[in-house]
Amino acid sequence: MNKEILNKINEPIKKAPTEIKNIILRVLEIERAKIYQNRPRLTEDIVDIIKGEIHE
Repeated sequence: MNKEILNKINEPIKKAPTEIKNIILRVLEIERAKIYQNRPRLTEDIVDIIKGEIHE
């Protein structure tokens, strides 16, 4: 991929609020850690991350 395409893909993440960036980064870390599992269960982890970042 060239830099132009990568920049276009990453643009929404770069412009996102801090809370959203944190959610994205933490979800990617969990996915990376569980990628080799036969049946990774990410749903509960993702919900916990979102609840921890979004304060109403």
